[in-house]
Amino acid sequence: MTYERIDLKYDRTTGVGGSDAAAAIGQTTWKSPLKLWLEKTGRETPDDLSADERIYWGTRLEAVVISEFALHHPEYAVWQPERAYRSTVYPWATATPDALLEGLEDATGVLEVKTADGTFRKQYKAGEIPMQYRVQLLHNMAVLDASFGWLAVLVGGNTYFEFELKRDAVIDAEIARLMELESQFWTLVEADQSPKLVGIKDEGRALATLYPDPDTTVINETSDEVITAVLDYVEAAEAIREAEAVKALSANIIKSAIGDNYGLTTGLYRMTWLRKEAEKLDTKRLKAEKPEVFRAYQKTYIHDSGIRFREVE
Repeated sequence: MTYERIDLKYDRTTGVGGSDAAAAIGQTTWKSPLKLWLEKTGRETPDDLSADERIYWGTRLEAVVISEFALHHPEYAVWQPERAYRSTVYPWATATPDALLEGLEDATGVLEVKTADGTFRKQYKAGEIPMQYRVQLLHNMAVLDASFGWLAVLVGGNTYFEFELKRDAVIDAEIARLMELESQFWTLVEADQSPKLVGIKDEGRALATLYPDPDTTVINETSDEVITAVLDYVEAAEAIREAEAVKALSANIIKSAIGDNYGLTTGLYRMTWLRKEAEKLDTKRLKAEKPEVFRAYQKTYIHDSGIRFREVE
């Protein structure tokens, strides 16, 4: 057997789990390798998602999606494990599959289920698994040495998709490469060396956490990498500023044309203008009139205020 059973509430800093895998190799936009590294090295705690309604409903509907999958596949015995798993081949790799599948000739498979919005709907309709979910499924297949894996997805609460990955030479090679990349990430965790930056948005906040207390020194930088980054940043910032001005003017021309209507169509595009009354908490007044309440709900963190630049005279 190439894995061992471990407690479901195992210490998540002791390895890379299926939900970590895409972040570890830079294949998701929701978490960077640097943010994951901060968590695994104990520098930062994972974000508390207990109040996130998407997580809440995903958990509530997990059994429903598993049940739907079982209806489609009477050829499998389907059950939800009460333990997590750690690979003995890759000791840093763990898995908490949503369900396990027992097929013909005692072949074992893993099932991952998702409840999703329409973000990846086009990919689902095209028969494609979004990369971050594919990586998670491949990771769990590797940990449990599974012969096959399924992804079952409920999109928008009313559209069901499912996808299968079967072990063959191509999938084996993909798994081997994935585990090699994850191993490289875990080596950095053990060596306490931060991973390379990949350009994911949350890296800015992660870097602010890593360097929270700057002094007033302005260093003279001569490395080609940083000089190139400075030039690229300035060029991109100016291009964005120009594009934002064009976008704002274009948006206002379109809004003016729509007027009291809901939208317009040009034959090429259907444009709609959404307007609604909104409510906003007056934090300034709350702080002034109810300072004790304001402080009770105030959260302190290192804020990334971004890069500012000017030409050196």
